[in-house]
Order: sequence, then C-alpha cells, then structure tokens
Amino acid sequence: MALVLSLACLSGLSTAQDQSIAVLRKVDEKTNFAENDFASEYAITQVKPGEGTTFNRAIVFRRDRRSQFLVLLVEPVEDKGKGYLMIEGGIWLYDPHDRRFTFTSAQDAFRNTNARNSDFALSNLAGYYRVEKTSKEKLGIFDCDKLDLVATSPDAPFPRKSIWVSQEMQIRLSREYSLSGQLLRTVAFQYQKFQGREVPAKVIIIDELKKKVIAGQEQKENTTIIVTKPSFAILPSELFTKDYLERISK
Repeated sequence: MALVLSLACLSGLSTAQDQSIAVLRKVDEKTNFAENDFASEYAITQVKPGEGTTFNRAIVFRRDRRSQFLVLLVEPVEDKGKGYLMIEGGIWLYDPHDRRFTFTSAQDAFRNTNARNSDFALSNLAGYYRVEKTSKEKLGIFDCDKLDLVATSPDAPFPRKSIWVSQEMQIRLSREYSLSGQLLRTVAFQYQKFQGREVPAKVIIIDELKKKVIAGQEQKENTTIIVTKPSFAILPSELFTKDYLERISK
C-alpha cells in the first residue's frame, strides 16, 4: 500500500512538473519570434538619480530560430556603428574606432544601463528554469499566474526570478533575484499589436540595488526602452556576421 501511495505521489509530482514546463514553453513561444525574423528600433533612456540621463538609440535585428541577434547603435553619434552581435552562443561587441571585436557576457550590463545583453536575446525559460511555486495574483487589470522560478542552468540570466504571466501568456512583470534571494531588478512590460500578434512596446527596468536619497526620497536607477517600427520582413543573413559590422563602419 505504501509503495502504491509513493508511486502515486511521484506520478502526481511528475505531472505537475510537466505542466509547469509546458507553461514556460508557451511563454517562450509568445516572447520569441520563431517563425519570422524581427527588427525594430529601440530608444533606451537611462536615469541615474543625482547624475542625470543618458540616451541610446539602436536598431535591433533578431533571428530567434538560430539564436542570433544584432544590436546596432545609431545614437549617440560618437558611438554610431558599434554593435553587439550574438552568434554561435557568444556575444561580441564591435568598436569601429579601433576595429576590434571584444567578447562579452550575456550577463553584462548593456551600455552601462540597467539592461543586460541577455535582454535582447530570445527567451529560454523552459531551458533555464524550473517552477518552484505557483499562485494567482491580480496585477493591475490583468489576472496573472505568478511563477517562482529557480535556475537549472549556469547560463540562466539570474539564479532566481518570479514572473507574472497574464491569460494571453505574456509576461507582465518580472522580479529577478540573487541566489540568496536578494531582489536585483524589477522589470515591467507593455505590448503593442503588430500583424496579428503582440510585440514589445515598452520595457521599464528598475535596479533595486542602485539608489540614492534625494530631497528625502529614495530614487532608484532605471532604464526605459521604447520599441518602435517593428518588422517581420526577412533579414539578409549577412546581418548576423562580423564581416557585416566591419564593412558598414568603413
């Protein structure tokens, strides 16, 4: 009898795990562009309390079916032509001034902002995390499933994270933690309709560690990304090569 109960419990646990993985895969499918190439313009504003605001504009090209992206800077003018290229699982930063490629990590900050290089890559929640806990929560106007995730891969952007997923299987909010459970970032997402599906429109990233008290109020560093001019047009394969970056900067 005890053996039967144990097997039943194991079966139930396995079923719950399978269902959790299925949910993460659905979220990945809604986030990624597996069927089409994707391109858009990103306006990236970084606010550092007491220090001011910086601005970057970039054109982002993605080919998720091959885990490739190119983030090509167009502003500020002095950095025009710099590019972040993800190919063959690695990310390379190209500087046209010294015509050199430097290897960089997915976990590194993007342009000294609160964004990370991994924020431009395809989503792989199902490959990087397992669901530790689920609950139902209201997030503004959205009825959401809150999923508490624990990393199962060293390639995961964060050791732990919680995501709020709406009924449309879109991530509306993400909170990202260290291994010890310290909150590192809070990220909010807004979407826009484009050719029958939702694509990013606005992303707000709040750094929970970098903050100052100004005029008696605590203010945190934050980065806002506005996404415009989305496109699903087929991109030339040469975009995702080092030769392309070297050629356009001449």
